[in-house]
Amino acid sequence: MSKNTIYGKDVVDLLDKLDVTEVRVPSDLAAFAKAGVEEGRYRDLDEALEIGLRLLRHRETQIREFQQSLKDAEEEGDREGWLSAQDVLKRLDEIIDSPPE
Repeated sequence: MSKNTIYGKDVVDLLDKLDVTEVRVPSDLAAFAKAGVEEGRYRDLDEALEIGLRLLRHRETQIREFQQSLKDAEEEGDREGWLSAQDVLKRLDEIIDSPPE
C-alpha cells in the first residue's frame, strides 16, 4: 500500500479542498454507467453517480437502523426477560387456535 493512499473521510475532505469534480471508477462500473446514459436511464454520468451514492447512503442508513433495532431488542430482553423458542411456538399455536375476535 502506497503512503499516498487515502480512504473515507480523508478523500471527502481532500475533494472539498480541491473542488475536484472528477472521480475514477473501475472500468466495469464506468461501462455500466455509460450504457445507462446511452439507454436513457440517466441524464449523464453525474446523475448515475449521484443515484448510486444515494442508494449507498440509503442502504447504510437501513443497516444502522437494523443494528439499532437489534440493540434495542437485546436491551428490552435484558429488562423484561427472554422467551425460549418453545415459549414462542406455544404462544403462536395459541394465537392460531384462538377464534377471531
